[in-house]
Amino acid sequence: MKKPFYRLVHAEGDGFPGFVLDRFGGTVVAQITTAGMENLLVPLKMALEDVLAPEVIILRNDAPVA
Repeated sequence: MKKPFYRLVHAEGDGFPGFVLDRFGGTVVAQITTAGMENLLVPLKMALEDVLAPEVIILRNDAPVA
């Protein structure tokens, strides 16, 4: 797996409650845990594609708090 690996968005700490975003090389993993962020899924995905152009976007929407 190629670098870089880092957390792009850390929910409330970055002003995005209920949204965590990690980058693992060409893969971006997004976790959404609030209904508000779920409503913004399409624009968030479009922004990720425009800014990062990842090979893969994985949505982890399996948290029990959602």
